[in-house]
This record gives sequence, C-alpha cells and structure tokens, in this order.
Amino acid sequence: MDPPASSTSSSASEATSSAATANLVNASPQSLSARDKVVQEIYSTEAAYVHQLDLLVEECMVPVSKGKFKAVFTPDEVRAIFSNIEMVRSINIRLLKYLADRLETWCADSLVGDIFLSMVSVANANHSPSMLLLPRSLIY
Repeated sequence: MDPPASSTSSSASEATSSAATANLVNASPQSLSARDKVVQEIYSTEAAYVHQLDLLVEECMVPVSKGKFKAVFTPDEVRAIFSNIEMVRSINIRLLKYLADRLETWCADSLVGDIFLSMVSVANANHSPSMLLLPRSLIY
C-alpha cells in the first residue's frame, strides 16, 4: 500500500513555500500550535509503540519460538500468542514511516487523517485467535 498522496486540505496548499513548512518530528513543543502538538504526540506515541513491538519480537517471540520456555508453552500456544505480531509490527512500521514523511514537510494545511484511513483496510483484514488464550477476567 502506498502512502496517501494528499498531505494538505486543498490542492492550492500544495504550492506552499518551503519557508512555510517545518519538520514537525523534531520541532520544539514550545514553538508549536496546539494542533501541531497533537500531531507530534501522535507521531511520538506511534514511535514508542513500534519500539515496544520491536522489543516484543526480539525479546519474547524469537526466544520462545526457538524453544525457550518449552515447558511453559506448547507449539500451538506459541503460534496462537504470536500469530500476527509480525503483521501488526509491519503495519505500524509503515504507519510510522508515513507519519514521519508527512511531518517532515508539515505546514498549516497538512492533514494526517487520510494516513489512518488508508491503513484501516489492512488492519481490519487481519485478526488473531490469541485473545482466546487469555482468561476472561483479563479481557473484560
């Protein structure tokens, strides 16, 4: 899936000069509008989430998949627990890249909602039976 092409609310906004654009990824929060702070927070939260997914894969899934904790989990349980984590991580890495690309050329008319809308079909197409392994008390 390609990133959404539209980054502004109108095609006239696409002609915005580079002086009016900013790299919102590394911008100082004190210099930002409330809207820009929200978008920057969305980006930083997604970056933190991707980092946690990386840790989950590297520190949990890989060792367990290679046989560590054989006495704790059956192979079927390992597959169920980690059934779609790599797909989830892949989607979120892509989302983070799309957000970073958009925030590098951020201007007053830039949007991010279209990025999320473009990702919905990918996320909805996949779900996992791993929730069935959790006790009901943890789910509700």
